Amino acid sequence: MIGAELIQDGEQIVTHCHSGSVVKVLTKARDSGKKIHVYNTETRPLYQGRKTSMDLFKAGVPDTMITDDMAPFFIDNNYENNIHIHRVFLGSDCIRPNGDTFNKVGSFAISLSAAQSNVPLYIVGSLLKIDMTRTIGIETRSGSELWPEAPVGIDILNYAFDMVPAKYITGIITEF
Repeated sequence: MIGAELIQDGEQIVTHCHSGSVVKVLTKARDSGKKIHVYNTETRPLYQGRKTSMDLFKAGVPDTMITDDMAPFFIDNNYENNIHIHRVFLGSDCIRPNGDTFNKVGSFAISLSAAQSNVPLYIVGSLLKIDMTRTIGIETRSGSELWPEAPVGIDILNYAFDMVPAKYITGIITEF
C-alpha cells in the first residue's frame, strides 16, 4: 500500500473517524516490521472510530482510542503530555482539484493542530473521490443523531464533515 513507506519505526500516529484506506496504510507499515502506535478518535455521534480500533486490533496494530476533542491536544507536541505524535493520517470523503479535502467534522481542528506543531498531515483516499465539478458540499445531518430524545424546541446543529485546507496538507496518498 502506497503511504506506508512514509512511516518510520517507532512513530506515533493520529487518525480520525474510519477510513479503510488509512487502515491499510497503517497495517502495511506494521506488516513491514515497523513498530507504530496509533491514536484514533471515537468519532461521535456514530462512533465510526470503533470500527478503526477493531480493524487495527485484528491486524495487530497497537491502538489507543481517544475522544474527538482530545485529538488536537495529542497532536500539539508543545504540551507536556508525554506523547509525541509524528504523523497524522486522515481519510477523505471528497478531494477538490486544489487539494482542499472534506472529511469527518473535526478534521479541520486536527489539521490546525498539526500545522501549529509541525506534524505532517497526509490525506489518504481514492482518486475516485476527486470532485472535479465542485458539487460536493458540507452535509448537515439530523440532530437526532446527537440527541435522539431531545426536548422539543432545542435546536441541534449536526454537520457531518468539514474541510481541511490544502495549505495544511503535507501530501495526498492515492492508489497511484
